[in-house]
Amino acid sequence: MQPENLSRIGRLHRLSRKLESRVEDFPLFKKYPVHVAPGMLLYYMALQQVDDLEESPDDIFSYDWDNLVVLDGCRSDTYQRLTGDSSTRMSKASMSRGYIKKNFSDGDYSDVVYITANPFFHKSKFKSITGRNPQEVFHEVFHTYDTDWDEEESTVLPESVFRDAQTAENLFPEKRKIIHFMQPHHPFIGFDFVENGFEDILEQGLDISEWDLAMRGELEYETVKDAYESNLKAAMPYVKKIADFGGRTMVTADHGNLMGENGLYWHPPKSKAEPLRRVPMTEL
Repeated sequence: MQPENLSRIGRLHRLSRKLESRVEDFPLFKKYPVHVAPGMLLYYMALQQVDDLEESPDDIFSYDWDNLVVLDGCRSDTYQRLTGDSSTRMSKASMSRGYIKKNFSDGDYSDVVYITANPFFHKSKFKSITGRNPQEVFHEVFHTYDTDWDEEESTVLPESVFRDAQTAENLFPEKRKIIHFMQPHHPFIGFDFVENGFEDILEQGLDISEWDLAMRGELEYETVKDAYESNLKAAMPYVKKIADFGGRTMVTADHGNLMGENGLYWHPPKSKAEPLRRVPMTEL
């Protein structure tokens, strides 16, 4: 199935120039530069062919937990393959910005300490999304992305998140905790662009992700799938250690990710596509 999907998205991209004159007919895409908008239009046209999830989303606070691990961009089927746990829920959003807006724009979470590797929790971004200051929403926030950003990997490593989670547990043992790992979201830890034949991308300093390469047909489906799963594997030893904290520990995700469905990758906003909204919800 995957080769056919890649061929399909390749054909769609070849049609992009023909659609440039139609961009003005789609207000959603006017915010994109003219050379980007046709590609985004094609992306969303293909996304419409991916089955939506019909059931209603639920609230992470409707579950009984003391520690909630959030795996950024984690597909439920990938999590099940690696752990054997098949319980799921429907997320309120298909990307992190929506997750924050839908879950924290109102409500009192003064009993929660949030430990996060996700830069969307920066106070200015959080406020622009929710209209609230994070320090007024939660009892405490550990901005691990700010203190422990790994320049070589361009992400926050899972051990850094776990270290801050341990500190939070020691300082605030009576508080509930949300521990937000950046994995399995790309960039993929240890993924070598040179080893995979993309040295020219590094030399040109191009801002191209693994998802972009996969959709262009330049990165094999199995390669990107294995890299994504390896990212989750890198986080899981630290996730499992959270179970040693006091109380009940559950694992979920802020959103899922497309992985070759109709030739698509990534996680666009405001989508109800099942791979983007169906996420794990399991107890450790």
